[in-house]
Amino acid sequence: EKFSMLTAYGEIRIVTEPIIEDVKGTSVVKFRGSSSELVKSDGASPKQYHNHYFDFVAWGSAANYIKDNCPKGTDLFVGAVPRENKWTTEDGKSRSKTFFRLQKFRVLMPIGGGSASSEVDITASPEEESPF
Repeated sequence: EKFSMLTAYGEIRIVTEPIIEDVKGTSVVKFRGSSSELVKSDGASPKQYHNHYFDFVAWGSAANYIKDNCPKGTDLFVGAVPRENKWTTEDGKSRSKTFFRLQKFRVLMPIGGGSASSEVDITASPEEESPF
């Protein structure tokens, strides 16, 4: 029996300036995003939210689009899959870090006004394979 990879969908806000780098000849952008969870709403008092923070990565044309058009503060609706990096430190300790690889996104709140962009499909094509 085959299972497909978990894909998470939801709204995030970019909370760090996206940083782009070249990895094995491919543009890769990394940024941190936050997602708000409603934790209290009794109808009478103000709603209370808790922010959760996650690391995101995209590559190829998506990396360039995000770097050029999505500064800190941009709201996105994303479809992303979790990934895990594992490594061993110099002193032999195992470490790991989970991040989300964007597959699709839509700009919800463009910075500086204007209208929101249409959905951008950034599923990796054969010529834009993951550098990881």
